Amino acid sequence: MKKIKQHLQNKTVSKKLKEQEKVQAQNDSKVNVACFDLQQVLTTPHTMSLQLYYKRKLATYNLTVFDVGKSRCYMWHEKLAKRRANQIASCVWKYIIDKVENKHCREFVLFTDNCGGQNKNKTIAEIYMHAIKNLPIQRISH
Repeated sequence: MKKIKQHLQNKTVSKKLKEQEKVQAQNDSKVNVACFDLQQVLTTPHTMSLQLYYKRKLATYNLTVFDVGKSRCYMWHEKLAKRRANQIASCVWKYIIDKVENKHCREFVLFTDNCGGQNKNKTIAEIYMHAIKNLPIQRISH
């Protein structure tokens, strides 16, 4: 029961923080607030035909970055790459580059779920450090 209460308190604090960051981003064009998550694996082709249902399907991955009202999707299939930290970091890097070049963002606040294999790991942390070192970014908060 104690763990559930703590979890609910953390959830409430996280939601309040996210709302505060959204307001800041709406008032300051140099701040970017976004959430990103990998969608459930999409099997391609998707069909109801029994003849094709049991044939080998191609797994397609979609990382969606939701940026305070706008979303951006990064898609690839299993022949190109898997869905590990390196692939997620590459998508996040591309997103950061686009925001710095096109919107001149200098601060990033990124929210994700607790998936260690994809979102909370040293590869993602290293891409953030690389971005701060090589781009005109003041802060990245995950």
